Amino acid sequence: MKAIPVFLFIFFTTLTNLSSLQAQEEAEDQLGAWYIIGSSNKVADKWTVTAEVQFRYYEIAGEIERFKARVGLKYNFNKNVSARVGHAYFRVDPSYLGDLPKNFDEHRIYEEVTVQNLLGKFRLSHRYRLEHRFFSVDEIETSHFIRYMVQLVYPLTEKVSLDLYDEVFLNAEQPFFALNWLGGGVSYQISAPIKVRLGYFRDSRDGPDFDRLMLSINFKTDLRRKE
Repeated sequence: MKAIPVFLFIFFTTLTNLSSLQAQEEAEDQLGAWYIIGSSNKVADKWTVTAEVQFRYYEIAGEIERFKARVGLKYNFNKNVSARVGHAYFRVDPSYLGDLPKNFDEHRIYEEVTVQNLLGKFRLSHRYRLEHRFFSVDEIETSHFIRYMVQLVYPLTEKVSLDLYDEVFLNAEQPFFALNWLGGGVSYQISAPIKVRLGYFRDSRDGPDFDRLMLSINFKTDLRRKE
């Protein structure tokens, strides 16, 4: 546990130094950051309620890109296969990129299936997701994402694990390619219900690409009635 304060001190010191170096860079040259708080709350043997908030920044700790809040309901068919449906809300601010629309709200309804299995010590997972987007700039618009993510996780110890993933976003109409996230990270299990993760990913799209750090903390709770 003593390693956690040291880790956080080094992390935030690095962020401060990076922020001072980036002041004059263009948006696509900035190293941005996402800060995430999530929870997974078991309410029955096969049912789990999930919730998450995200703060996404063009810079390390400034110029917010978007705020996100997401909830979902997950059903576990077995230990390897699960399905989830839910809703996500975004407050988007693209003004940092230049002469773009003002702030706008976006809502997404999503359905997903996740399949995972073990390959020796590695855990391999595949996630298939449909997202239906509703947003309003000057008028209400809709679009749809088809998303596929593959992730490989390797446990270094009982508490520390490494992960590598790639996720592609496809539009339901032309142009079909929307964006791609390629990244990895390291996770630390502080206790049975609490895990922290530090990661990096490259956001590639048909336009400017972005580099992002991710710092997340996730909580697990068991809300089932005790007999």
